Amino acid sequence: MKSNSILANARNRSTIGFALSLLFHIAILLFALEHRSTPPQELGTSMTAPLSIRLLPPSDSSSKSPPSPSITVTPQAQKMTGKPKEKARKDQDVARKKPLPVPQEKVVTVKPQQAQPEAAPTDMMSMLNNARERRRAAGTPDRNDRENEEQPDDNAIARANVQHSMQHAQSRGRNDGGGVFQVTFKGVRTAEMIFRGWDERRRNDTRQLLEIDAGLNGDIDTAIVRKMIELIRQRQSGDFSWQSRRLGRVVMLSARVQDNAELEDFLKKDFFEYYR
Repeated sequence: MKSNSILANARNRSTIGFALSLLFHIAILLFALEHRSTPPQELGTSMTAPLSIRLLPPSDSSSKSPPSPSITVTPQAQKMTGKPKEKARKDQDVARKKPLPVPQEKVVTVKPQQAQPEAAPTDMMSMLNNARERRRAAGTPDRNDRENEEQPDDNAIARANVQHSMQHAQSRGRNDGGGVFQVTFKGVRTAEMIFRGWDERRRNDTRQLLEIDAGLNGDIDTAIVRKMIELIRQRQSGDFSWQSRRLGRVVMLSARVQDNAELEDFLKKDFFEYYR
């Protein structure tokens, strides 16, 4: 009986102890829960405070943002001030380089080349070639192409040989010389004629290239004949002998001024009508 009572007491004690420990733990748990519930309230207040503070910095940043351009402007000004220096240096370099190319002296070398055509041709053929080149450069057709049908000569020459005139003059003691006229080009208004003269006493030959212009509404045949008479009078002032291909013989003509009309008419017929 005593053993059963002891066991019952032991069980009661254990249940009581368990109940007390359970109550103790519940009390501790409640105490802990109370202490845990309060901190969130403090934390909540502490969290709301920073939120209000965090809203303020954007306004501060917006208010402080204007000075920031002033800070950025200064380096730009420095950059801008740096560029003109570089441009100034480049301009100086260009200014130093510009005086270098001064090839204006080439004009001086060109001018002497223009003086070369002034030299007299060595022979009749070179004189004719020079005349043809000038006509081609000016766009004037060659007389050989235009007047082959009118004049059978290859060079379209209207020639008057004064050699016999001078030979007859030798026997009379006049002038020991002669000359040949050669029309190399004949157009509507202009013509070119070569005169080759020689003087046995002076032992010299002369070659002249004559450019003839009849003028507006002028007669080119008359202009050519008058130029020939002018050259004849430089050598003969009176009577002279003329070899006429039209008549096939040598005739005497007069270079006197009062006989100018007859001389001009005869030379026109002898020069141009013979080749037509």
